[in-house]
Amino acid sequence: ILLLSIDLEQNVVETKGKVVHSRLIDPSKYLTGIAFQGPKDEVTAVIRNFIIEYHSRNAKKEKSS
Repeated sequence: ILLLSIDLEQNVVETKGKVVHSRLIDPSKYLTGIAFQGPKDEVTAVIRNFIIEYHSRNAKKEKSS
């Protein structure tokens, strides 16, 4: 069981998860699947917001390059 802390614009959100698979994809990188635990609506909102923020930051980096 993992306790994940995700920082979304100075708003730290915590959720629990369990590693369901993990494989080495590079000498220093792993691809890991996590089954999130907790109330479905809450977990879905946390993950959705994290993904939106992640893609937003990447788009800003690409535009400034």
